[in-house]
Amino acid sequence: MIRFDDVSVTYRGGVQALRGLDLTIEDGEFVVIVGLSGAGKSTLLRALNGLVPATGGSITVDGAEVVGASATELRALRSQIGMIFQTFNLVNRTSVLNNVLMGRLGSVPAWRSTLGLWPADDRERAMQALERVGIVEKAYVRASNLSGGQQQRVGIARALVQEPSVMLAEPDAEVPDDLVYPVAAKVVSSDLAHKTEAGAVALGIKEEAGLRDAMAKIWQSARNYAPDAKLEGIMVEPMVDALAEVLLGFRRDAEAGPVVVLGMGGILTEIYEDAAVRPAPVSKETAFEMIEEVKGLAVIRGYRNLAKGDCDALADAVVSLSGLAVVENPQVAEAEINPLMVQCEGEGVIAVDALVRLNA
Repeated sequence: MIRFDDVSVTYRGGVQALRGLDLTIEDGEFVVIVGLSGAGKSTLLRALNGLVPATGGSITVDGAEVVGASATELRALRSQIGMIFQTFNLVNRTSVLNNVLMGRLGSVPAWRSTLGLWPADDRERAMQALERVGIVEKAYVRASNLSGGQQQRVGIARALVQEPSVMLAEPDAEVPDDLVYPVAAKVVSSDLAHKTEAGAVALGIKEEAGLRDAMAKIWQSARNYAPDAKLEGIMVEPMVDALAEVLLGFRRDAEAGPVVVLGMGGILTEIYEDAAVRPAPVSKETAFEMIEEVKGLAVIRGYRNLAKGDCDALADAVVSLSGLAVVENPQVAEAEINPLMVQCEGEGVIAVDALVRLNA
C-alpha cells in the first residue's frame, strides 16, 4: 500500500509543487495521475521514491516511511520501486544491455556491478526484458546511438528487470499534431538563466520524431546541469529567420542610475562584448546612434549591399524598453531580451527569449 498524508513539496525559490496531498493506493491498483503541464505529476512520483524531498507530511510504501529516510533506507526502498523516467536517465557511454542490468543494482554486490561481473541469470533477465520491449537486437549498441523511442524502451526494460513491487512511469511529453516545422524547443525554468549553456535548447527540428528526441535530450541536459532547478515544461515555437540576433535590456546601476543596453545577441553576447549603453530613457534618435555604435550590427545596416534589417523597428523597441527603466515604484529590477531577432526591412523584430528580475 502507498499512502500520502498531507504531503507538500516546495522547491527552491518558493515554488510549491504539491500542497496538502492525501492519496491512498492499494496493492494491485493501477492509478493514472492526470493534470496540466506543471501541475505536479512528476513531483508526486519523484517524492514517492525520495528523488524529490517532501517538505511536509508523510509518505509510506508498505509501511516504510519515505520522508526523512536515511540514505540506506532509501536505497532499500528504491530497490522495490521501478521508475520509468520521462527523460530515460540512461548512461549514454555504455551499452543498452549494461543500462538494463543497472535495474539489478539492488540485488548484487557493488563490486560485481562495478567490475561488470553480472550473474548469468541477471544477464538472462536483462535479455528477456529487452525482448519484451522489442529491442533485443540493440543489446550491445551504445545507448547514445539510439533514437528517443528506443531509449524509452531501454528505460522500460531496466524497470522490468528490477522486478519491483511498485512501478512508476513519468508522463510522456505531449506533442501537438498541428505544429508547423521546423521548430525550436526550450526548457521552461525560472532557475535557468542561460538555457543554451545548460544544453536546454534545440533548434531546427524538422519532424515529430526529432522533436520527441530533442525534448528528451534537452530535459535531461537541464536536469544534469542544475539538479535542483524547477523544470516547468518545454516550450515549442516555430523557427524564426532573421538577419541578426541582438540583446536589448535595461538595468538600474547603483551609480549611473537606469541604463539601457543594446548589443550582439545569442551566444555572441559574451564572445564579442560589443554593446552600446545609454542612460534611460532614450529618444529614437539616440536609439539609432546605439545601433550605429554596435559594430556587429553592420549586417543590418546594408553592409556591402547585404539586405537591410528593420532598424526602425529595432529603434522603436529600444525606446519602448528604455521607458520601463524609469517607471516609478517598479516591480521589475532589470530585464533582458536575448535574442531579439531583427528581420528584413519592414518586417519588424521578434523577441524570442527574455530574462526578467523582480524587486524583492
